[in-house]
Amino acid sequence: MRVLITGGNGNLARIIVRRLSDEYDIVSPGRDRLDLLNVSDVVRFLDEQGPFDAIIHTAVRGGRRTRPDTSDDFRDTIVMMENLLYAAGREDRILHFDSGAYYGRNQDIYMRSENDIPPPPTDPYGLAKYCIFQRTLHDPRVRHLRIFNIFHSLEEDDRFIRTCFLRKQSGEPVMIYGDRFFDFFSESDFATVVRHFLDNFEQAPKVVNLSYTEKHRLSDTAHMIGASVHIITTQPCHDYCGDGSLLASMNLPLEGLRSGLDRFGK
Repeated sequence: MRVLITGGNGNLARIIVRRLSDEYDIVSPGRDRLDLLNVSDVVRFLDEQGPFDAIIHTAVRGGRRTRPDTSDDFRDTIVMMENLLYAAGREDRILHFDSGAYYGRNQDIYMRSENDIPPPPTDPYGLAKYCIFQRTLHDPRVRHLRIFNIFHSLEEDDRFIRTCFLRKQSGEPVMIYGDRFFDFFSESDFATVVRHFLDNFEQAPKVVNLSYTEKHRLSDTAHMIGASVHIITTQPCHDYCGDGSLLASMNLPLEGLRSGLDRFGK
């Protein structure tokens, strides 16, 4: 199976390449090879490099904790998806990486089901994901993986899971600015779900939350890792987790959070 992954320089694209390249013929261009904001470039690339049996769309603008989203992030995220839909053939299979931000991060997101239809989010990134999902709801070419947080070996030192391990090593407490329920999903299980969608695309659900059924606060996850915690409660915080029952019903061989954390720490 030939698979195109957009956003090839991103962490999620690199996880897929590292874990699944032995099973699929993967083409994973960065922005310098495939400019998704230029529809002519997208058409040319697919004509010259195709055909592909599936497209995994990871490219996105915004959604970073370290900087505010902008209206440009909204526009670019929408345009990239629209250009891809335009250039892709009618028979192409497109796996889009959706986000828990779809539910609106200005409020608690707790055990939200894939069937929930929230009002449009107020932030540019969440609104872009909302519009893309609504736009493709009845497009048979498109499936969505709704991601809350994937922890992985490539992540930066300021990411929560990595920080917990670093603080455990140093003996310093993990500073939590408002404890809350928060979903983390292991990179191994992420690859397992991606594989399942590639191999069973037509039978796969339209959208699935990458969430485990058991819910944990940030402090719970830090304690699983063995780090001490200092909770600062002066800042408002919102839960960020989905209902994992649909994924659980698919009976995939997932390792789960605790085993994923154990693997991460080795």
